[in-house]
Amino acid sequence: MPLVIYIAIDTGMRRKEIFDLTWKDVDRAKRRIIIRKSKSDWQTGKTNVPIVLPLNAKLLLDFLLVRQQRDETFSPDGPLFPMTAEAFGQAFSEVVARAKKLGLKDHIQFRDLRRTANTRFIA
Repeated sequence: MPLVIYIAIDTGMRRKEIFDLTWKDVDRAKRRIIIRKSKSDWQTGKTNVPIVLPLNAKLLLDFLLVRQQRDETFSPDGPLFPMTAEAFGQAFSEVVARAKKLGLKDHIQFRDLRRTANTRFIA
């Protein structure tokens, strides 16, 4: 759960883009991620869009890779995050509910993380 949130904030990727990623889409040596299909493909006419993999996100993915290899769940064709987007949505809702109990005043949606990333890119 935290890793997906960090990746979203570090890259500005949408939830579906993150959950569609396979290890083949990640070029760790060149620090790039290929987004094969995006919500805005129909507007831009672009597919297989490379984005920069920030160093922090790369380190987090390196950790995930080692963990998956150790647990023998690694597959180059397999998803980075072996969880459905729907299951993640439910878990994210539970995290937000717990945060509200601890004093979070605003309602947070996953798409807000993309806006956070964009704000960080500008700063």
